[in-house]
Amino acid sequence: MKTNINYYKDSLLLLNKINEIILNNRNISQMFVYKGYDFWQSYQMLIFQNIKKFIQNKDHKIITKRINLLIIVKYIILNTLLIFISILSIIIIYITRRKVIVYCSDKISSKYKSDFRIEEIYSTLINNKVGFLEIFHTLLDKNVILNFFARRRFSIYIESIDFIFLLLYKLKFIRIHNTTIINYLNLNNFKENDIKFIRNLFSEYLIKFELSKFRIELLSLFLRFTSIKLLLTIDDVRHYNELILACKINNIETYAFQHGHYTKYHVGWLSCKIKNYKIITPDKLIVWSNYWKNELLRLGTYFNKDQIVVGGYKDIIDVNIKNRRKTSQVNILIPYETEAPKDEILANIEEILKYKNINIFFKLRPDIDKKIQLQEYKINDDFHERLFIIEDIKIIINKIDIVAGTYSTFLYDMIKYDKKIVIFKTCLDYGDAMVTNGLADYIYINKHNVYESIIKICRTSSNKMKRRREILYGKKQTLLKDTLYIIAKEHNIL
Repeated sequence: MKTNINYYKDSLLLLNKINEIILNNRNISQMFVYKGYDFWQSYQMLIFQNIKKFIQNKDHKIITKRINLLIIVKYIILNTLLIFISILSIIIIYITRRKVIVYCSDKISSKYKSDFRIEEIYSTLINNKVGFLEIFHTLLDKNVILNFFARRRFSIYIESIDFIFLLLYKLKFIRIHNTTIINYLNLNNFKENDIKFIRNLFSEYLIKFELSKFRIELLSLFLRFTSIKLLLTIDDVRHYNELILACKINNIETYAFQHGHYTKYHVGWLSCKIKNYKIITPDKLIVWSNYWKNELLRLGTYFNKDQIVVGGYKDIIDVNIKNRRKTSQVNILIPYETEAPKDEILANIEEILKYKNINIFFKLRPDIDKKIQLQEYKINDDFHERLFIIEDIKIIINKIDIVAGTYSTFLYDMIKYDKKIVIFKTCLDYGDAMVTNGLADYIYINKHNVYESIIKICRTSSNKMKRRREILYGKKQTLLKDTLYIIAKEHNIL
């Protein structure tokens, strides 16, 4: 991975340029319209991910895995099992007449064996004994089966639909139209090494577009004969669009719930400036606070102002936060961040550990293997006597003075607990909005006196910290569990 360039910035520039491609005097997005909806807009986050991967690897030899017979057999077996589970789940939903669908990723990282990012939804439904059906986006590996047995709830897997589509496509029952039109794209403004990537990208998304239509038809047919009245979903703009449209076709109300922060790089939530067709959106997007509603509007979202509803936060940590004891010792918490420039973060860690009265606590994520996280950051349990690796933040929350990183939602979360926030100034400008909006401070090891900066940040006044909490949360907080209760009552679920 490159760490000396902002590949996010370069990827965003290329995405915006691709969005402006013209074919026969018309914008390219018009090749991706179905039932009056602009699917090119729906694909923006996925396309951005494709571009990021391309930008990161285009100067390197890309190693492709060989697909052998064993891999093919495993793929077929896993998909066959998912189809079987999904069919059983459909039968159960018809028999039990359940009224709620929950959509999220196939994770078991919460106490409800669910995606921890929408744990409050599960808490509301399960504690009130509301029956529901889960629909998952999953990865096709052994964990999909392990998760199913750990969860012990029947569910529908989007990937089971995809496997049926693939079979029909390979058997020529489904054909991809307009493939030759790719040769007529106006790509004169692109570099030579980008053109092949762009042509392959459009070829891939022409197939994806047919898959989207297939998903919608099957999901819509399934929903037509159920008692489902309500969809509660994580705001997964990459994978939920077909389900959202299938629900709209069947007059099922849809609510998406914020699961992370929003930045200029969250293009799946932002308008790509092509407004000829309708955009697939849930009926309501439930956000944590007015700060996030205003941030989306500032960034240029395609959601209407009235669609964005402040629903409140859930309690992140069930712990009594005490005032920090006065001491010369400084404790800094650094969370694992998937997209952080790891080499630059390591340089920051090494610089900070030069000062004997500073400890660093490295916080692991619960849903990624510990070994992988440590390898990426090139640290281990014996890295340094003043670097401590932790998994449960409750143990040390009252000892922490500063939480430092580059972009993650976790940094925002810690403002609630009176923690001073530091953004490491790196090649990645992903988290710069925290500083711009007055919620955090920079540390730049190449320009700042790091020790003096840390001590100054530790002395941030209580009034300033109070102001930061009010910016992010408002003077009066709304609780997500109360919002969920209101939604359930409005739809006669409770």
